[in-house]
Amino acid sequence: MAASVTYKKMRLLLAIVAAVVYFFTKQHLAQMDDWLFQPSWQGSKGLALYSVGNLNGAATAYRAHFKAAYDAGRVGYDPAMAALLAGEHAQAKELALGILAKEPDDIQAELTLAEVALAERRYSDVLEGTKHVLNLRTDQADALMLTSLAFAQTQHVDEAIDAMNRTLRHGRIASRPSIFFRLLETTGDLEDLPRDQRPLALLANYYRYLRIHDEANGRTAIRYAKRAVRTGDRPADAYLAMGIVYEKQGKPDQALDALLKAIEQNPNHAEALDWGYRVYLKRGDLLNAYHMARAAFEAAPADPFYEQHLNTVLVTRLGNFREAEPLLERAVQSTPTSTHALWSLGYVYGMLGKDQESLACFQRAVQLDPNNAELYEELGHSLARLRRKDEAVAAYRQAISLNPSRYQSHTALALYYTKQFRHREALQEYEMAFHLGEPKDSLRVQMCIASHVLGDFQRSVECLQTVLTRDQKNEAARHLLPQIRHNLDLQRSKL
Repeated sequence: MAASVTYKKMRLLLAIVAAVVYFFTKQHLAQMDDWLFQPSWQGSKGLALYSVGNLNGAATAYRAHFKAAYDAGRVGYDPAMAALLAGEHAQAKELALGILAKEPDDIQAELTLAEVALAERRYSDVLEGTKHVLNLRTDQADALMLTSLAFAQTQHVDEAIDAMNRTLRHGRIASRPSIFFRLLETTGDLEDLPRDQRPLALLANYYRYLRIHDEANGRTAIRYAKRAVRTGDRPADAYLAMGIVYEKQGKPDQALDALLKAIEQNPNHAEALDWGYRVYLKRGDLLNAYHMARAAFEAAPADPFYEQHLNTVLVTRLGNFREAEPLLERAVQSTPTSTHALWSLGYVYGMLGKDQESLACFQRAVQLDPNNAELYEELGHSLARLRRKDEAVAAYRQAISLNPSRYQSHTALALYYTKQFRHREALQEYEMAFHLGEPKDSLRVQMCIASHVLGDFQRSVECLQTVLTRDQKNEAARHLLPQIRHNLDLQRSKL
């Protein structure tokens, strides 16, 4: 009897253990990227090896999966990517060169050649190819990640970490699946090094990247970061990785503590300062957010990325235009071809009443980027403030021609026409703006008023009724509707 009871207890215990294992496995799998799940024996093997931390073995198994699919003619990607995933580098190179013969600046083809060079350990060719891509598109995520992997393989750890930081700072990751598997392989290679030769800070940051594909990697990133700090391996970069992972895990206090330690280790670490800005901004601590953003900008004044964050907190959130003016002038001096810096400075000049200086900024900006509709809108605003009426309208019209589906350009022109008492033209622009998606009911009231001024009381009443259907508490519409109805009644009584 006692043995039977013991047996039942063991069965119950095993069932509980099995249930717990199943629950946590299911939770873990739910946090993994789809690329880790491939429907084949080799794909399953890759997942199993990945799950036990054998990244090199996992990468090999996944490549075998894609090779089998490629050989069988089952490919769900463009031909060059299919060849890359299958390890058919000669074929991938041939396809990429064929594309570049027709389109010399095709970014995907350039990336394919860079990946082939990485696989063949031609690291200088990798860097040359990714540099060309980055000249075409600043901070392109795939190019930056390939740059990082090439530097990692040549033991240029600082450059590898810097390129990876630039990859992630925009909230983007490499989009090409072949790069993801190459990252697994490179990380595995680094972990296979003798213990005293492993680049711990770089591993912490690579696992920080892999956390995006599998949240469980956040714990590994923190573990490597702590070991890096203990051994003195680039402690600022290690604390940065730790702080970012904590922030992503919803632990702002621990994140800020780690980021402040990174800054203590390197007061000019622009990326750590910028992440400090982000944490403070989320907390609503605008003063400390400003100090962090300014320090990041001063640590890297030629990098437009940090200028944008300084502009966000100082101009957009604090509205301190006087403080912003000399900083943004410095940003334009450091990066004279940055349209964002020119935009920010032009906006600040406008808010300070320096309309001629504002105009000069936007004139330079549109010369640098003549296909940017938003810049032409700002140019129109500057011209309008200087009462250069025909030129202002021409600038707004140019914005509309560059992007006809952008409602903001029609709204800007409508508001300008309203100020000029050109109500018929304003009405046309308001109608187009709302047709394209203008969301502001306050502007819809302006459209209703334009109809009223033009004597179309019926249309004005219907317009205000639409506003009140959308927002019953709209005070302007509630106030105007009875008056315009009265005018409509008078108009009808005379018919």
